[in-house]
Amino acid sequence: MDKREEERLYFIVRSILLSCIAALQFLILTIIFGYIDPFRVILFGMVVFIISLAISRVFEGGIDRVVIEIMKILKKYPRIKNFILKYF
Repeated sequence: MDKREEERLYFIVRSILLSCIAALQFLILTIIFGYIDPFRVILFGMVVFIISLAISRVFEGGIDRVVIEIMKILKKYPRIKNFILKYF
């Protein structure tokens, strides 16, 4: 795997990981408040975005270690790695 593919895979895996964190936050907010309407969706979106930025800055080292471990696992499975690189 060349450097360009490795950087692209790193970015894709990191984006997916941070998206999962944001989705979990949105789910928790929805469960706490019980329902959502258009106003709450906008409000929740802003809150989740701000919290996700804070999480990505505070836990930068931990997120990087998780992403690097996922990339090591993906190196063992070239079909999955190639699928991710091709379609994401």
